[in-house]
Amino acid sequence: MIAALLLAAAAISATVPAAGAPPSTAEEVLARVEAAESAIRDMVLTFRQETRLHATGDAQETVGELALTRGPERFRVRFTKPVSQTAVFDGKVLQLYLPDAGQAFRQQSSADDLARLIGLNPAAAASSFRRGYDAALTGCDAAGCTLRFTRTGERKETAWTVRVSASTWLLEEASFDNGEIAVVLKCSGYRINKGLPAKTFRLALPAGTDVQEGLPQLFGGPR
Repeated sequence: MIAALLLAAAAISATVPAAGAPPSTAEEVLARVEAAESAIRDMVLTFRQETRLHATGDAQETVGELALTRGPERFRVRFTKPVSQTAVFDGKVLQLYLPDAGQAFRQQSSADDLARLIGLNPAAAASSFRRGYDAALTGCDAAGCTLRFTRTGERKETAWTVRVSASTWLLEEASFDNGEIAVVLKCSGYRINKGLPAKTFRLALPAGTDVQEGLPQLFGGPR
């Protein structure tokens, strides 16, 4: 599920325009996004994602909360729907706990490993779309700006639509539809730089939990 949180980390090089001037290009929007994300020391947010298969009409909703801190990068993702799961990265080890199964998985990882594994740098969610994609500004209004990121592959074009807030310049919504599967991710309830205790990134497992080395295949682990 954590892979649903989207694409790999990146940086952009652009000049942040004057605060009062509305952005008129994708580069100006991305520069504001990068400035906002680079100021994050710690963050908590809630997310809700819907994934729908066009062929069958089947849909799944994923709901949870993400907490992260930098220096070093650590994070905790708690899924509450469709099943309870918790993933914690303490800077050295990634642990995935499945309480309903009484199982846990652990694997030594670096922040770069995680960016490849889960598909993004959680501390830079919106600007993560920058690497490998062409960005175009769809439009801005008083509430925010919408960008379209497009990458043309061998089989078909891959495109994401990303909405960022004009007040915080952080990700509000990202969506993708390739004709076979549609994904909509919404982020809200941001709490920025409020301070997170170290215990946030420690995972205390109940006695009797079956702990295995390596991650399960569904999480991108060894195959």
